[in-house]
Amino acid sequence: MTKIMTKRTNRILQIIVGLLLTVTLSGCFGVNENFEQIRNNILSNIDGSYSKNTEMGFGSITLSLAEIFVSFSNEENAGFITDALDNVSEVQVGTYTGKAADKQMDFRFLKKATAKLTGYGWQTLIRVKSQGSLVAILYKESGDDSIENMLILTRSGNGLVLVELYGNLTEIVELALKENGENFNIVDNF
Repeated sequence: MTKIMTKRTNRILQIIVGLLLTVTLSGCFGVNENFEQIRNNILSNIDGSYSKNTEMGFGSITLSLAEIFVSFSNEENAGFITDALDNVSEVQVGTYTGKAADKQMDFRFLKKATAKLTGYGWQTLIRVKSQGSLVAILYKESGDDSIENMLILTRSGNGLVLVELYGNLTEIVELALKENGENFNIVDNF
């Protein structure tokens, strides 16, 4: 009986230590300086005061765990998601709330918000306005013309979300276009 209790206790300790190591080594803490600079550039360009709700960074260990969980899923897009996660090495996420919903819910808001970023090498991939939300996706290329960094800015009502991705993102863009390209009549280009 005592051996069974000792084995269970050891197993529980192993799980706890494993979880602690995963959280501490995964990059699941605050965001990096680059993300802070991007956030400050965007928030300084838009009207209205935004307060930070959450900012978190996720490293390769956390993303690998997410990939494992998704691979066991019965979700229809699980294959696409695991392929995408396999190409991402780091994610930074920030959510912010404005004092009131800005009346400027058009592309001028997105252009204004991302104006300073073009000076740092960011290029606009797409800007979308749909059902009261605005989305801008920007990217940075590496020296070999592959996409190594992507920024997604989403605004709805008085909420603002920033997501920055690092990794081999060219493949993710290609996968997304192949999966959803028929909706935009561009699937034949890939």
